Amino acid sequence: MLHCMSLNVTRMHMQSGTGFGYAPWNMTDVRPPYYAIAMVADFIGNKTGAELRIRNIDLGSETLAAYSAYEGSALRR
Repeated sequence: MLHCMSLNVTRMHMQSGTGFGYAPWNMTDVRPPYYAIAMVADFIGNKTGAELRIRNIDLGSETLAAYSAYEGSALRR
């Protein structure tokens, strides 16, 4: 989600269901995507549109990612 936001993608559709490998939960447990979704929601907060800009932080790695959040021109997180 943060990667899409850093590319200015304005809408995503997420499919979920029981038994899917990427499902955030199933009948017996909570899976890692659930915690990722909660973290992203907290990172984004209640800012939308031009109020919030997400930028990728280049770590020089193909396996690690980091993002920053700007509100207006100010770095906030």
